[in-house]
Amino acid sequence: MEINIEIIPKYVKPEFQLLNMLIEDILKNKKLIYSLSEISVPSLKGSKLLFLERFVKKGIHYTFKENSGIILPVSHYNISKNNISFFLSDTFKKAILEENIFSVLELKYILKFEENFTKYFYYNFITDVEDEKNIIISLEDLRNLLNLKEYERFYDFEINILKKLKKDIDLKTNYILGYEKIKSGEFKNNKVTAIEFSIYNKISKIKNEQVNELMTLIASHVKDFKYTYNILYKALEYLPLEELKKYLKLILKNIPNNSNIDEELNKFINNKFRLSKYEKIYEISENFKNPLKMQNFIYKKLAGMVDLEFLKDNLTSTEFLKKIYFAKDGEQLFFENENIIISIKYFRSKESSIEVFQRKE
Repeated sequence: MEINIEIIPKYVKPEFQLLNMLIEDILKNKKLIYSLSEISVPSLKGSKLLFLERFVKKGIHYTFKENSGIILPVSHYNISKNNISFFLSDTFKKAILEENIFSVLELKYILKFEENFTKYFYYNFITDVEDEKNIIISLEDLRNLLNLKEYERFYDFEINILKKLKKDIDLKTNYILGYEKIKSGEFKNNKVTAIEFSIYNKISKIKNEQVNELMTLIASHVKDFKYTYNILYKALEYLPLEELKKYLKLILKNIPNNSNIDEELNKFINNKFRLSKYEKIYEISENFKNPLKMQNFIYKKLAGMVDLEFLKDNLTSTEFLKKIYFAKDGEQLFFENENIIISIKYFRSKESSIEVFQRKE
């Protein structure tokens, strides 16, 4: 797939630094509020406001598949007393968090590159590498691909292009780039005609080792080894190893003897992924004699926390009681609207758990 982005007008170095700070903080789920003294906002024609106005007007021009257009990263900013707040456009924020079609642009990496030519290499050879990959490309084709006219002498090409390309990939992405020169003959002074690149996913090896560790915990309950392995591999993208271990042990404790874990694990992982966009604001574990007791308890506890209309529509109806009565013992049930999810695991003979999640800002 042919992909390209261009920033028009181009960002200057302070603008790149500011944008990357915002991206890093969004990925860490931080609010984009800073004191004016902690961010480096230079003056433009003697005015810092003029610099900020120019910064928010710049857009990312993109093309991929049959799509083309412009994304404005920052919709606006607000200065109040000694603080400045930045507000990313919804499209850009979701692209960074890989929640819309623009995740294919991989902007959280591309916008960090110091060299413009790195993006061409990344889009053509790296985006789909899950583990490792080797490619051989002629020097002429590589020049054309990277849109380069200068550095005819290979020594200069290596210093100014290959080494900088490797540095960009190694330091700014989850990959390691290696390269070997291919010459026209075996002698030292023979002309370099092609480059063999090796691309390694930094986290792939670590994740494979972690998945193997998890598989040893559940091996006797696994029916489809490859299917389960892939589920765990994907889960490690957004769940820490120790948390995953903890939940696997919990699943093992509650599934019947001689049954396979594949279906339960898939359900659990999908639920965790679903909740990854929310933050937990309340949880409790309690013994309930019957679903009606639990229904009354939930209404009293959550009445001041959750919208009453939502509670009435979802938790005080006979439909709620039916779902609880017919659910498997310990099955995770969800009651939700666009901002709130209430997760309930009802056990007939032990503590049930109730968790309330609110969508992250």
